[in-house]
Amino acid sequence: MSKLFILIPILVLFLGCDEYLHHKHEDQSDKSKHNEHVEMEPIALTHYTDKTELFVEFEPFVLNEPSTFLAHFTTISDFKPIDKAKVEACLDYIGGKKECFSIDGVKTSGIFRPVAIPKQTGKAELSISIEMEEEEEEEETVTHRLGSFNVHASLKDVGHVEHEENATEISYLKEQQWKVDFATELASKRPLHYATPSFVEVQIPSNAKQFVSAPVSGVVIVASHITTGSSVKAGDKVAYIIPSLAQSEDIATLQFELTKAEAELKLTKNESERLQKLYTQDAVPLKRLEESQQNYEIAKASLKKINKKLQGLSSGKNGNGVSLKSYIDGNIIDIEAFNGTYVQEGEIIMQIADISKLWLKANISQHEVASIGKPIGVELLQTQGSLSFTTNNSAKLLYFSSLIDPKTRTAKVVFEIDNKNIQIKPGSRYSAKVYSDKSREVVAIAKSSIISDNGENVVFVQNGGESFERRLVEVGDTDSMYVEIRSGIEAGERVVTKGAYRLMLSSLAPAAVGHGHAH
Repeated sequence: MSKLFILIPILVLFLGCDEYLHHKHEDQSDKSKHNEHVEMEPIALTHYTDKTELFVEFEPFVLNEPSTFLAHFTTISDFKPIDKAKVEACLDYIGGKKECFSIDGVKTSGIFRPVAIPKQTGKAELSISIEMEEEEEEEETVTHRLGSFNVHASLKDVGHVEHEENATEISYLKEQQWKVDFATELASKRPLHYATPSFVEVQIPSNAKQFVSAPVSGVVIVASHITTGSSVKAGDKVAYIIPSLAQSEDIATLQFELTKAEAELKLTKNESERLQKLYTQDAVPLKRLEESQQNYEIAKASLKKINKKLQGLSSGKNGNGVSLKSYIDGNIIDIEAFNGTYVQEGEIIMQIADISKLWLKANISQHEVASIGKPIGVELLQTQGSLSFTTNNSAKLLYFSSLIDPKTRTAKVVFEIDNKNIQIKPGSRYSAKVYSDKSREVVAIAKSSIISDNGENVVFVQNGGESFERRLVEVGDTDSMYVEIRSGIEAGERVVTKGAYRLMLSSLAPAAVGHGHAH
């Protein structure tokens, strides 16, 4: 009884490890049960188009014998599985005959299983096409041409192919890739732009901010709906000032002068119009008409001056305060005087700004000015990643000084950026790189491909749909998106650009990331 108790968990452990290590599919195991022959070593291929990636496994082709394709289809745009589609595998023989085998729909997400039963022998070109259902668009067909294969007359003609074990190969299944943020990209030669180090100061555009100041001395009453961060529109009342008695009398005098100026304007206008009619009848001299027109213009100027003094000021609650208004659409970014605070005339009460666009101001060393040529972008360096802005899509070059400041020995460059979705804080200061339009062509990969592992720069190269290799690389210069690779990777190799860290964890502890290939 005790021996049986010991053997059962050992048997369970052995069977579990066998399923984990050997990466076998349902269809292949089922076939081995129903056919009285040794299971053939499957062929595995990976092929790319500009729209889809195909990783497919299938047994060698034998006359009148079924060969099931396990076709894993992934969209290149997001590296997610394709579910709604029709897949067709075709054997195009020399001589013109063609056999096609199709399937509509999937049993497991992303994996299509057409079954080929060839009816003739010989060499044939294999292609696998997928007809995808596009939302609000016509169906689109993408074809992967996989090369030439033999259709054997019998199972004994297939032979046995020895596969060398690659000790450095890392298995990372499609089912794992599809569940995480994952992507790959070809290492390629590309222009890498020259960069110079700098510091960047984040500023609010000069035409997008307002300092609300006290027009008179008095006590501040901030509007009840106003706090730091509040959104305001042009014309909104943001605060009131209750002035001293003498200042209240001055405002009342100014309002009296306004009424008087309006009456004077009306009087001079009527007089000017009356004399104009008389002048056309030769009833008055030109000099008298010109004097009336001059008086009219003086009255207009006087009214304009008084209106300017009173612009934005009106009676507050109960008619005992002067209201202060916003003249721009934006947000309250700072309040310097709160309810009950006494302020002097001219003191700043609050700041309003439109921070949907910001200026990034950098200074370029005089030694780098000649090298940089024309600035085309800037990268803000942060502890958690960096933010890049280029004139191609997210930044506008406003200014690049051709003069060197004699005090700082630098030239000023200013970019304008859209801040609606980034929310950089005005007044911030960053270490940065300013990029030039000058470049040199190098082998480069996306910065996100590089993983730091114990101080070493590591990249994962995709050798097949589900097989990867860890590589140490020597890096060189960088620009806003890419890093130069001096050794470790050649142009044309496909590297992991998203999900590299999770792949590294998988290579260290496969069970920790849910390793398994249950088709």
